[in-house]
Amino acid sequence: RLRAEYFENYRFVSTIQMLRKFPSDAHIVIEWFQSALPLVMDNESSIQEECLNHFEELVIDRITTAASLRLPGRSTAKLSFVSGGHLMPEQELERLLPPGILVALKAMADDSSVASCTKRACTSLGKRKRLRAGITLALQNIIAASKALWFSYHKEGISSQEYWTAPPGAWLLLAEVSAFIPKAVGWEFLRTHWQLLDKHKSTSMTPKSPKTAPQNKSVVHFADWAVARVHLLQTISNVAVELPPDAAADLATELLECLERFDMEPMEVCYIIHLGS
Repeated sequence: RLRAEYFENYRFVSTIQMLRKFPSDAHIVIEWFQSALPLVMDNESSIQEECLNHFEELVIDRITTAASLRLPGRSTAKLSFVSGGHLMPEQELERLLPPGILVALKAMADDSSVASCTKRACTSLGKRKRLRAGITLALQNIIAASKALWFSYHKEGISSQEYWTAPPGAWLLLAEVSAFIPKAVGWEFLRTHWQLLDKHKSTSMTPKSPKTAPQNKSVVHFADWAVARVHLLQTISNVAVELPPDAAADLATELLECLERFDMEPMEVCYIIHLGS
């Protein structure tokens, strides 16, 4: 047993060191999320605390560095990305962000067990009051930049704009951290993206013909779109008590109309019921 514990500890430490040195290496990031982050659920409190410290340093703090960046999508930022450039929107966003941010976000979303550990880590940090507004500002900045770059790249093909989704993991993490720092999430940001996702609902839920889009692309987009809406609704639920009265009334009307159309996912209905209560 001692040899096993020594091996696991050595693996834990070496993975952390490698992640610090190579934050953009997807293999190292995935290895850390799958082998080290689950220790946040360990029975030993000291191991949980050590894991939380590293999660805060390697994930939360790193993503927070994007809070102050003047990325596309901010009213004060100029969009220099032009359609027809050499980089796709996702590649351009990765170039603009500090190394490792998009890789870490994607690692959270690609594995359900990792997502569960991420939620547990965020809850633990939140209860310890170790989450700051910067993480929510960073995530909003990343999502807005992703949308701005995608729309700029596809500005000559309006129908292609409906295929935009935020970077994998961005909505998931925002939904978790916003429960503890709701005042840091902007209502205009939430309303804009809710209206955008709701606007493209009919086209997202209706498979495209082979002439307009490959079937597998439509299916993948629908899955990403559905997940985004659930996490967005969870975020809205978290910040609902902070909404201005007029905004809250408008939102209630919109969500009631959605329920009456019977075209929402079961998980979405759950969050609307929670909002109503």
